[in-house]
Amino acid sequence: MFGEFGTEEDLRKVADTIYSIITNHYAQLSQGDVFPSDEELIRTMTEVHSTSFPDEPSLSIDNLGDWLWQIRKRSLAVWHSRYVGHMDSGIIPELSFVDAFISALNQNLLAWELSPIATYIEKQVIKWFVGRFGLPQDTAGGTFVSGGTVANLTGLFLALYKRFPNAIREGIRNLAPTAIFATQEIHYSIVKSASILGLGTDSIVSIPTTDSGTIDLNELEKAIDESDRIPLAIIGVAGVTNSGAIDPLSEIGRIAKKEKAWFHVDAAYGGALILSEEHKNKLKGIEQANSITFDPHKWLWFPKSTAMIIVRDQADLQLLDHQASYMPVHPSNVSETGIDKKSLGKQTIQGSRRFDAFRIWYAFQRFGVTPFAQGITRTIELAQQISLYVSQDKRILQLLFEPETNIVCFKINSSIVSSLKQRERLTKLAHERLEASGKGWVSRTIIKNEPVLRMVILNLNTRLDDLKKIVDSLENFLSAEIERRQ
Repeated sequence: MFGEFGTEEDLRKVADTIYSIITNHYAQLSQGDVFPSDEELIRTMTEVHSTSFPDEPSLSIDNLGDWLWQIRKRSLAVWHSRYVGHMDSGIIPELSFVDAFISALNQNLLAWELSPIATYIEKQVIKWFVGRFGLPQDTAGGTFVSGGTVANLTGLFLALYKRFPNAIREGIRNLAPTAIFATQEIHYSIVKSASILGLGTDSIVSIPTTDSGTIDLNELEKAIDESDRIPLAIIGVAGVTNSGAIDPLSEIGRIAKKEKAWFHVDAAYGGALILSEEHKNKLKGIEQANSITFDPHKWLWFPKSTAMIIVRDQADLQLLDHQASYMPVHPSNVSETGIDKKSLGKQTIQGSRRFDAFRIWYAFQRFGVTPFAQGITRTIELAQQISLYVSQDKRILQLLFEPETNIVCFKINSSIVSSLKQRERLTKLAHERLEASGKGWVSRTIIKNEPVLRMVILNLNTRLDDLKKIVDSLENFLSAEIERRQ
């Protein structure tokens, strides 16, 4: 049954071991340190180090549990209640086993004949999100992709070749100069995409932001007016990586329409708000988009990688279609039995793709949408509560601006530490001290030249007391260091 790769009895033993490890993992989510120490890492790295893989087995089933638990202990505990570092989190527990099921089926969304029911389910999930985002049901569509980077690349690919369709065959060397207008806080994948497409990073026109972190509309219109290049695309961000800020999408959509530019919305993070009746108004204007990037693996607690590109006109994705002799062609795409056999693989940059859509289909069927909306609201409320906690007393840490989502940014009060270089050094030191303590984990970034400590509050086991402990620890580290240097 299993050839050279073990027996049925072996499979059951391995399954029992991994099941035990995963259930123990979920029973201990907030136990232990958030980040492993260098000493612990070195010890485990030494144990797993190998300059070559053995010809014969070296890992026995009897030792498997201990080995897996060591790997778990030396991982960044993104599931911990005091992990608030990046746009990563623990996942919905049952999906650990759903992913095993997806792997067992090993469907390939490249073609309908390689994934008949999987193709149908992916189309249904995309159609549901099309409706949520308010795009036209009769024309809009999309596909799952490997992540936000590929989704953003796809959006800009469509912007380029929809405007210059002949360039697919002739190349871009003879095109008129073009520009992509976006906030200076744009995700790096947009810049990377411009480079990959041959437009060059100089094609990105960075627009300054307002004090709240959103794109400055006056500066956007000014930049377009002063540019001598064709406005190929204008990008709005729903959930800036640094701050969680949401650009004014309605106004950006209006400008894009006036300029006949492609309107792409990078909603990799903030797109989750569309599930919340209470907060979906923050995305007003996203229904005008020509393309939308959305990563449910960020704020909806799905495993990586669960991401999609949604487009206003599904027909635009035919720009990605290239024929191959081994790929079936169904002229009508619909069989005599009425089954839509159109393959999704011809509408993506990727080739082989996993059955990632099943995670969403399963979770929404199993739990409904309501718990997701409640989780979004809870994390936003925690962001507001910890912001208030920091603002109530005179502290070394100071709120950068009021959070719009569940991301909170702190800076060192310049009235206490006036030197920017000192604030940079102290911010780095506080981050390192917190990490080394194992008692919490925040990220570090720069916003408008100011060093910032950043909380991304995602885990549903995080409580206000966890966040207060992190803030108090950072304050204590900073206070001791400032006093030491005085």
